[in-house]
Amino acid sequence: MKIGFIGLGLMGGGMARHIAQTLKTIKVYDIVPEVRHKFADACLVADTMEEVFDYAEVLMLSLPGSPEVEPIIDRLLATDIAGKAIIDFSTSYPKSSKKIAERVAKAGGKFLDASLTGNPARAEIGTLHAVVGGSKADYESLQPALQLVTEKTFYAGGPGSGNLIKLATNYLAILYINLYAEIFPLVEKNGGDLQVLFDVVASSVSGCGMFQRIAPKIMTDNYEVSFLMKHAIKDLMYVKQLGIDDKVPVMMLDSGLSQYLIARSQGLQDKDVSEVARVLKDLILN
Repeated sequence: MKIGFIGLGLMGGGMARHIAQTLKTIKVYDIVPEVRHKFADACLVADTMEEVFDYAEVLMLSLPGSPEVEPIIDRLLATDIAGKAIIDFSTSYPKSSKKIAERVAKAGGKFLDASLTGNPARAEIGTLHAVVGGSKADYESLQPALQLVTEKTFYAGGPGSGNLIKLATNYLAILYINLYAEIFPLVEKNGGDLQVLFDVVASSVSGCGMFQRIAPKIMTDNYEVSFLMKHAIKDLMYVKQLGIDDKVPVMMLDSGLSQYLIARSQGLQDKDVSEVARVLKDLILN
């Protein structure tokens, strides 16, 4: 199985290196020359995307979202992709992924949208989880490729379904952060003990994994990067677009998104998503 990989950021880079350890040979590309050349010690580095297209039997994408994925698919479809497979690990707009799947199938290829859960450290050891959309037959036939970078996959349904379920999951997680970012400074302003707040919540039904991971960041102002704020904004905008397309309100989202957009206006877009707490602390404590 010849694997081509496009997009060597935090997640994609880790996945590519792990595949290289397993298969020994993988051809990779990133739009930034300095990034892709860092992989010359472990991978075959292509200077153009077309080199990767020609080489790969299975092409993997790890990109920010639909605006980056769609032009690559356009270029790919200008070549002969009959018999080839594409696995898009990006978190993209579900309706875009559905259209891409239709175009790829018409050209004789296979397409899966396989949104990931996990972090760069798990990418490097191949223990990510993927929520996969596409035909069931393609999902089953591409299990060997998926298993190169995941320890568990969830079949979500037809094309676009993987992105839909992942966006719903991210929506919940991102808005949890809004709640924590608001209540901790409010309790602090009123003289409350933040450690007692943490201990009580952690021992209750509200003490979920997200709380356990994010609340200490807010308490200590140590916002170690695990998920970039600009990616959180992108995911919320996709969910908002679903509401617009389907003519339904997304009122909770609008409130939370506003806080992230204020944070972006303050230059925090390349910081951890939890750093939205700085915005709330400034409003509440100052």
